[in-house]
Amino acid sequence: MAAGYQPPGPYSAFPSGYPLQGQSADYGAGVKVAGILLTVFVPWLALIAALVLRMSEASAVRRASLRSWAVLSGVWLALSVLVPLIGFGVFASSVQQQVSHNGPCIGGPAPGATGTPVGHGNFRFDCAGGGSTIVHLGN
Repeated sequence: MAAGYQPPGPYSAFPSGYPLQGQSADYGAGVKVAGILLTVFVPWLALIAALVLRMSEASAVRRASLRSWAVLSGVWLALSVLVPLIGFGVFASSVQQQVSHNGPCIGGPAPGATGTPVGHGNFRFDCAGGGSTIVHLGN
């Protein structure tokens, strides 16, 4: 090894977490914009990058920035998964099967079906497999 050579790492004279002369302690605006764009378009990758970078960062200010980035990326990722799932659930639950009243009763009256009065004590009930039936429930 050459004289004066110092390997990078924890024994280095300038640990990676400390700003060099002329550098600010926090990340610059360009890096923050890149992080925001990465979070918006690829949140899972932004979350992984923030967590990996945070593990090796020694500066408290930069660690706080990376923690905020990781939290925001995680929230954005959760929302991008949950909102479509909830929307699909609401849509799927609002779609009802339309029972055709035409034709013979298939499968018998549907359990819990309420009858529609058709006059003279007769009620029309929708059937489970389609069609309907008229039941006399009076004199």
